[in-house]
Amino acid sequence: MTLGCTPIDQIQIPTKCRDEFPPFLRAMQYIYTNKNINEHVFRLLESAICTKNATGRPGMNMWTIFVLASARLCLNTDYDRLHYLANADSLLRQMLGVHDGITHGRDFDRQTIIDNVSLLNDEVLREINQIIVGVGHNLVKKKETEALRIMVDSFVVEANVHFPTDYNLLWDSGRKCIDVLCHLMDTNSAYCTGWRKIDDWRKKLKRRMLRLSRATADKSKNRDKRMKESAENYLFTARSLSQKVHTVRQLNPLDIVEAAMVKQLNHFGDMLDKHIDLVERRILKGEKIPHEEKLFQQN
Repeated sequence: MTLGCTPIDQIQIPTKCRDEFPPFLRAMQYIYTNKNINEHVFRLLESAICTKNATGRPGMNMWTIFVLASARLCLNTDYDRLHYLANADSLLRQMLGVHDGITHGRDFDRQTIIDNVSLLNDEVLREINQIIVGVGHNLVKKKETEALRIMVDSFVVEANVHFPTDYNLLWDSGRKCIDVLCHLMDTNSAYCTGWRKIDDWRKKLKRRMLRLSRATADKSKNRDKRMKESAENYLFTARSLSQKVHTVRQLNPLDIVEAAMVKQLNHFGDMLDKHIDLVERRILKGEKIPHEEKLFQQN
């Protein structure tokens, strides 16, 4: 420890805070002060980091590496932010044992952090995680038969989800047919025949789908006429694509990988034909589609 540095077991960590970092620091403090956990964790760190002797690594000791690697996972952050926290966050620097005392404590170079933290691979971190989870169970579980109750946080990720109309699902089916065909063409050049303009097929089908979507939302007097014209053009492109896809579906795959992709192509080809039929019946023929015939998602 440097002069004026707070002992790790005496660090005051804020409890009235909803951020994820204070609970992480409290966990690190508990691991450091608990002898049994400390020995297990450092034994794993030694096996992963110390290749020749138990002196750690150039620029960092094992505790510093462990805390920084855990902080990176806890915050789900990159090395740039980790570099900033290691040199500017006072609580983290206290936990590392290098907090500024009477004199300015040491700073960590970004490359030093990367070289050392990257030594802890997923396998070692999973083993350490099992130790910590086991200790956590003993702390919060009063009886062996008592159910474990925990609280977790969640977050929203971006996804491309749209309302499942029949003409949207028709586009999805055609798009997936083209995606599978691209993989087949990369695997075997025999599937390339007749697909020189495969990207144009994708653009043309999407363009016709968007025109039908705009015509459906139109509120003018000529809405029905425009919608039927757009539907006819859309269905003409979709039928042409279906015919070309059908020729590929008749080819015999050479291995199990191609067979799996052809199976996918058959599925999306069937979905393409089904939604061609649904769009034609609903928009061009004015039928009301029974509920049991409708599809609400693509698998």
